[in-house]
Amino acid sequence: MDEIATPHDTFFRESFGRREIAEDFLRHHLPAELLAEIELGTLEISKDTYVSADL
Repeated sequence: MDEIATPHDTFFRESFGRREIAEDFLRHHLPAELLAEIELGTLEISKDTYVSADL
């Protein structure tokens, strides 16, 4: 069996790459006040990583 070089990263990318899992996670872990401000139905999965140049 091949060893995964970055198991933590792989787990999160695979899990949160599925919209229903990401939505469920946010629904159960965000404070109600914050969750009320977010439209979970508009979540979009972005496969690429992006960090702005100023960060």
